[in-house]
Amino acid sequence: MNKEPFVVNYQTYVKNIGIQNSSANRAKIKNSLTILAENDYIRLIIDKDIYTVSLAQSIEKSKNIIKIKKAWYKLIRDNKNTASWESTLKVFLVLLELPSSQTFTYDDIGKLVGLKKSTVKNCVNALEKIDI
Repeated sequence: MNKEPFVVNYQTYVKNIGIQNSSANRAKIKNSLTILAENDYIRLIIDKDIYTVSLAQSIEKSKNIIKIKKAWYKLIRDNKNTASWESTLKVFLVLLELPSSQTFTYDDIGKLVGLKKSTVKNCVNALEKIDI
């Protein structure tokens, strides 16, 4: 696991993850990072617009963390489909965690990830086309 800190300017960060640079998104990102830090998943330093994030040592032992190969992330991120890569990644992570012995509908998965049934269907179709 990479133990080097991730240092990035806020504007560069939002551009790289594909979200709009807005005060609402800034608040959500700060809130999310703060929650991760409070739960000892990351170490966080925010200095004006510079965010320094590093993984906490406890993260490696946590059962709440899903580890995926960087190549899988890249395949999902670079795939051009009707579903956004962010939604596709959410669905992918949930599918990894669901018991394979049970059947789940698009609606079931949508409720778990907060997406519409049609969006989940597009995400699943996108994942089926990716060679993971």
